[in-house]
Amino acid sequence: MSVHIIFFPRGSRQCGAPQTSKMNFCEEDYHFTGYVGEFINTLTSLSYVFLGCYALYRQRSRENETQLTHYLSYISLVIVGIGSAAYHATLKYPLQLVDDLSMLLGAGIMFHHVLTINRGTGDQIRLFLLITIVLSLAVWAHIKTGDSALHQIVFGSMVVTVGFRTFKLLKAMISSRNMRSKLRRLATRGYLILIVAYGLWLIDVFACQHLRALRHAIGIPLAWLFELHGWWHILTATGVYIYMLLGEYLQPAYRDQESGGNDGWISILKGPSNVKPKESRTNGCIKKLS
Repeated sequence: MSVHIIFFPRGSRQCGAPQTSKMNFCEEDYHFTGYVGEFINTLTSLSYVFLGCYALYRQRSRENETQLTHYLSYISLVIVGIGSAAYHATLKYPLQLVDDLSMLLGAGIMFHHVLTINRGTGDQIRLFLLITIVLSLAVWAHIKTGDSALHQIVFGSMVVTVGFRTFKLLKAMISSRNMRSKLRRLATRGYLILIVAYGLWLIDVFACQHLRALRHAIGIPLAWLFELHGWWHILTATGVYIYMLLGEYLQPAYRDQESGGNDGWISILKGPSNVKPKESRTNGCIKKLS
């Protein structure tokens, strides 16, 4: 039996300007309220905003200076969430473009960071210009044709590259074997989360009619558990946050940090400032390594 929320107008009647977006997901439009196009997709988009704002808040407690790249990464995560929520709420084509382009922005920042982490300023500028040109061409093609295939290929290629490159950097740069092992396991979990997210996205696309039938059968609120594009938002936000966090551990100030035996995943996920600095003994005294 469906649960009807009486203080929101339900059904397919739209309260506002008509939809202009060229993409539509499996969630039924204006089904929960006539004021929000895709209610669950809009709500779950805020997971990007939450994790991005949390990470920016963490930077305030840092003893060591945070690189600009990490600020930009987390700001881009917030922008992705705002753009995604605005698009799913209104189903307008200009906001669909904002949603798509913000994804390229976030992936591009991470892509540039992992490829230039040990490079000089000249190499960083050259790669920045190359990435800007490629992304500009992808954006132009997307706007000109309305086809999102090239956008998806460019975005997916950058995400895959960031993942594999991060594994190599962790192996080469993290001096503590215990810490390196924990971070590589975290990277593996992050990659698995992204793979599951992509799988749910595919199911949402190709099994939409079955999902809608199931949701109609069980009704709200249990039906919301089967809004798979919403899970895509939550899982990709989590996976991307993990890889942005791993980039923090690769900063020179944190590469020699040691993880205590009792440091669990919660401590790791809170960032490098919450992990014990590595200690060495010199002339009977304990000295912290910066």
